[in-house]
Amino acid sequence: MKIRSAVQLDGLLALIGEQNVAGCKKALKDRVRIWVFRKEAEVNSERELTAEEKEFCVRRLASGEQWAGIFRRPESTPEPGVTYSSDHDVHGNRIGRR
Repeated sequence: MKIRSAVQLDGLLALIGEQNVAGCKKALKDRVRIWVFRKEAEVNSERELTAEEKEFCVRRLASGEQWAGIFRRPESTPEPGVTYSSDHDVHGNRIGRR
């Protein structure tokens, strides 16, 4: 099920635990999309998930876990004037290699 509100999370407290509910509530405020599943059929019927996300959830449920979940962060928007590079951090400092 796609989580859209804190009320839905409160209903999942017994299943996913207090720490996970608190983390999900914070993530919702940051516009992270969250799904929580109890059954494989729920996973397979969800159209928004990628094949990899579905496979992850199905494998987790098949291993005997009571639930599986996916967090998807919103796409980041580049800041004007900032050039992103794998060699430099956002401040222009070189990372890693010398």
